[in-house]
Amino acid sequence: MATLNLNHIPDDMMSQIQQLAEQNHQSVDAQAVFLLKQALQAQNIILNSQKENEKNIDPENDPIWDLGKHPVEDTITDASVNLDGYLYHFLIISFS
Repeated sequence: MATLNLNHIPDDMMSQIQQLAEQNHQSVDAQAVFLLKQALQAQNIILNSQKENEKNIDPENDPIWDLGKHPVEDTITDASVNLDGYLYHFLIISFS
């Protein structure tokens, strides 16, 4: 079995691992291995889900695949133009 030495673990993180180890009647090493295993399993689930979603994309049957490729010219200001102003309290006036 391999050995992993970790340096510069934040104090608050180490305290949490120690508390979990105590609650679960495990050594700190065993608790850390358990937490790493959980994190890797979660990461694998996310990656597999992303790969599955990529497989399901079919541009010919996707109703929004070509959205935005052929924009229509108009004199109406897009709401996104004023979004920053709304969020950060300044007004952008755009006249086309």
